[in-house]
Amino acid sequence: MDPFDEELYIAFLGGGLIRLYGGYWVSLKAASPNGDTERGYGISYDGAEHTDVVSSMTTIAELFGTGTHWSTSYATTKQLLQK
Repeated sequence: MDPFDEELYIAFLGGGLIRLYGGYWVSLKAASPNGDTERGYGISYDGAEHTDVVSSMTTIAELFGTGTHWSTSYATTKQLLQK
């Protein structure tokens, strides 16, 4: 996937979560297996205990060739925020 296209896809998926559930963008930092620091983006929600890691949704969709993971993530977020 072209890096520019991936950024647009991440923005699209995160924007959908923000519009649907009132979340906000957060910057994420994680250590990779080789010790490098990787950065990503997520959507957090006031009063919620979880963050949707949007930047991984594109990698998983490309790996499996389906959008099932991110569409399931949307449904799961809806359930978690209703509690």
